[in-house]
Amino acid sequence: MAVAANPAVRAVLDAVASGDPSAITLAYGALTADQRASMQLNPAIAVFIDHYAANDPERAGTYAMVEGMSVGQYQAAVTFLAACDRARGELVATPPPEMPDYLRAALSALRFTARLTLFRLTEDIRQRHVDVLPEPVRTQVRNILRGDAEP
Repeated sequence: MAVAANPAVRAVLDAVASGDPSAITLAYGALTADQRASMQLNPAIAVFIDHYAANDPERAGTYAMVEGMSVGQYQAAVTFLAACDRARGELVATPPPEMPDYLRAALSALRFTARLTLFRLTEDIRQRHVDVLPEPVRTQVRNILRGDAEP
C-alpha cells in the first residue's frame, strides 16, 4: 500500500493542505510509530509538504516533525525560526561574538535529525532566516544545523 493511501497518513496530508497547525500536529500525533516511519525520508511526502505547506513556519515545522518523528518538533522549528528573525532584528547594529541565549535554546529544542532537515531539506527557508543573520552568529547557527557543533 502506498504511504498516502493509508487513511491516517492521508489525514496528516489533508491537515497540511488545510494550513491549520493544530490539525497538522493532531493528525500526526495520532499516527503509530510505523506510520511515522513510513513518512520519514519519503520523497513523495517531501514533495507534498513543499507544495502544500502555506508558509515557512508551517513547512519547517512539518518537516521537523516528520523527520524528527515527534509532534513537539513542529513547535520547536517554529520557535527556532522566530528566534532567528528576532536575532536578525536585534543583532544587525551590534553583532555579539556569540549567539543570544534564546537562539541557542531554540536550537537545543530541535532534535539532531530536525536540525539536519532544516539545514538541507528546507534550504530556501534556511537562506531566508539563518543566512541573513550577522556574523559570527550565522556561522555558529549553520554549524549547529549541519551537525558540526552542538547547541
